[in-house]
Amino acid sequence: MNLFLIGFNGLLLILVWRFILRRSILDTYRDRLFDLRDHLRETFVTRGWSLESPLYRHLRNLINGYLRFTESYSFGEFVFMEIKVKETPALQAALTARVASKFAADNDEQKAFIAEFRREAVSAMMSYMIVSSGPLLLLAIMMLPVALVMSAWSMIRKAGYSIFGKAIEFKGLCSSLCRLAIAIVANKMLAKDFVEQYSYRQAS
Repeated sequence: MNLFLIGFNGLLLILVWRFILRRSILDTYRDRLFDLRDHLRETFVTRGWSLESPLYRHLRNLINGYLRFTESYSFGEFVFMEIKVKETPALQAALTARVASKFAADNDEQKAFIAEFRREAVSAMMSYMIVSSGPLLLLAIMMLPVALVMSAWSMIRKAGYSIFGKAIEFKGLCSSLCRLAIAIVANKMLAKDFVEQYSYRQAS
């Protein structure tokens, strides 16, 4: 009877993860990417940059590539491709240069915006790649104590020990710790440049 209950509960957890939680995670991160795409258009319109320019088209293609990647993402397949590319440094350098050339800007304002936009987009994709994988999500949860120590040390350095006498919004603190734990795992497990390169190809 005990084995039956364990098996039943395990099967139930798998079904909940696969058909409810993973779908919710996918919708959350796709909404985040759609918001970034809207922000891209609003920024170009507000700052008087042409929506017909190759730069806008490449940035929009980048986001569209991330959106397509969320639907087809497989951690095992991605890691296999990443390893193969890393085995050929010349190919890796060529891919990096090819993608970087698509986002060349004419002025410092555009350069700053593009750098921040690309950082936010790849961060969203890398976070999704971690939390949508059960084993990697568990690894991120295990990293929460490390994230707590790193956050506490950062607050001490910035504000001194008096920080502990101040009220800290619990929800905001938990959210920051979760993001940091996910980022720690993502930066260890994934190559940011290759995530961007692989995603950009999805829109080609």
